[in-house]
Amino acid sequence: MIIRLQKRQLRQRKETAYALAEFGPTLFIAFCLIVMPVLAFGMIGARYVFLLNAARLSVQQAARCKSFLVDTSPAELSAVNTAKTIANNSINSIGGGLVTLTSTTVFIKVCPFGGGSGSVTTPGPNKPLNGPADTANNAYDCECVLQGIVQPLFPGASSLLGVIPGFNAPMNANVRMDCFFENESNLNQ
Repeated sequence: MIIRLQKRQLRQRKETAYALAEFGPTLFIAFCLIVMPVLAFGMIGARYVFLLNAARLSVQQAARCKSFLVDTSPAELSAVNTAKTIANNSINSIGGGLVTLTSTTVFIKVCPFGGGSGSVTTPGPNKPLNGPADTANNAYDCECVLQGIVQPLFPGASSLLGVIPGFNAPMNANVRMDCFFENESNLNQ
């Protein structure tokens, strides 16, 4: 009876050892298939949000400016210059080179009150209106478009799937935000 009991205990120990030995590779596979992709997408998302936040801050400040293209004083920049300054400061304050800003473009969107054709017209990127703003018939919207490069989670790492933007290669990102102009009197300057 003692011999049977010892054989049963020995068999249980072997099964426990096998289970423990199999747990390591299983944990590694689970880590590679679940944790790493979630971590990578989370970091890409966070870095994209940094760029999105820079666009939000820049359009809010640009919409408050007194002129669109011409600086009224060294302290009061135009909407275009304010948007560029705020976007650069926001991206540079992140640190670590997680996001690189490649361009900042500001548009004036003219929105007719009557609906008309239903389309929104713009004078062009970083261009003021041709004439004074017609506030009786139109609303004016400031739109900032930021183009940037989101740095990967593992720069230069090799992958079985090759180059994966955001994981081991930089990813291009475009974001756009808009806000109504608070001061519409100098949109032609």
